[in-house]
Amino acid sequence: MAINTQHPSYVALLPDWKIMRDTYHGTSAVKAQGQLYLPATGGMLADGMTPGEIGAQAYEAYRQRAQFFEFVSEAVRRMVGVLHRKPPSIEVPAGMEDIVESATSEDESIHQLLRRVNEAQLVYGRCGLFADLPAEPTTDAHLWLSLYTGLHILNWEEEEELVVLDESGYVRQADFTWKHEDQYRVLRRNP
Repeated sequence: MAINTQHPSYVALLPDWKIMRDTYHGTSAVKAQGQLYLPATGGMLADGMTPGEIGAQAYEAYRQRAQFFEFVSEAVRRMVGVLHRKPPSIEVPAGMEDIVESATSEDESIHQLLRRVNEAQLVYGRCGLFADLPAEPTTDAHLWLSLYTGLHILNWEEEEELVVLDESGYVRQADFTWKHEDQYRVLRRNP
């Protein structure tokens, strides 16, 4: 099994998650998917879809004119607002008070992180939190929490207590260009 193998439930839900992601991110994301959401008409196809052909030019004009009403992002924004109408009551054990003001490696408060958790729950229906300590602990080091959306939790096995997280992304190169690099984190509980 390859490290990037996807759980059957992940594979089944992936098309829905992609639709939710695109519609949540709005007009630009929807239009960027081209014919997935805005299929070309028969006339456009007959006129040719190769760049420079009349059909391709007509399709591009059609794509630019298309309107997408951003109901998904508006609904998520409003629901998160309803959920956070009153501030959450968060209690932490003694010695862990720092996590309330700095819960993530990006220095987000626990309240900001909770808003992102609720957003991920509304968009993808699930998310995961990973708790970790810095690689090189210092006297002021504390627990960090990282949020993974449904798209980033690729595989799991409950009996073996195994989870595979996708941490792929763009990494700046020495020449200041950006390159996409695949990276995965495998979590396995030791027996």
